[in-house]
Amino acid sequence: MKNLSERGLWVCVVYNLINLVLFATFFKEATIIRGDGPGGFGEAALKGLLLLNALAAFIAGVVSSVVAYRESWSGSRLWRPAVASLVLLLFAVLAVCEACSDGAGHCRHWQIFWS
Repeated sequence: MKNLSERGLWVCVVYNLINLVLFATFFKEATIIRGDGPGGFGEAALKGLLLLNALAAFIAGVVSSVVAYRESWSGSRLWRPAVASLVLLLFAVLAVCEACSDGAGHCRHWQIFWS
């Protein structure tokens, strides 16, 4: 058994907490269906599929981070947790953009200014 450091454990825990926050951000938006009728069904189906993809990315991130922790965060497999985080980040940004594009005040007219 390799020497599993306490610092590596904290890196793994913090990484998974960040991924959990990203997943929760997307989950909150994915459960809100704004359309009614056929449009609402399509929106629910699309959001359901995206939610399953986000869940798969979250699980893949947890598994790959535990594998990387067991290997003492060294080797060529470190890109796997990063890819899972990037996918979850993409879904979280998509959720925030969708919430802010709604005129019902879900985002309270927040704007992002690039300076």
